[in-house]
Amino acid sequence: MSEFGLLIRDSEYKKDASFENMRELLKLVDTEADEYKDEFAYLVKKLERNS
Repeated sequence: MSEFGLLIRDSEYKKDASFENMRELLKLVDTEADEYKDEFAYLVKKLERNS
């Protein structure tokens, strides 16, 4: 997701990008079927807590 990159870099182009938006999008994805998607979801949650 490009939104993730914009957020972690605190890009001036991020506009309304947020970790909350990313969490909502990840709810639509079956992360348990793919370990890479699951790890990405974990990173999003972890970075949100630390930001």
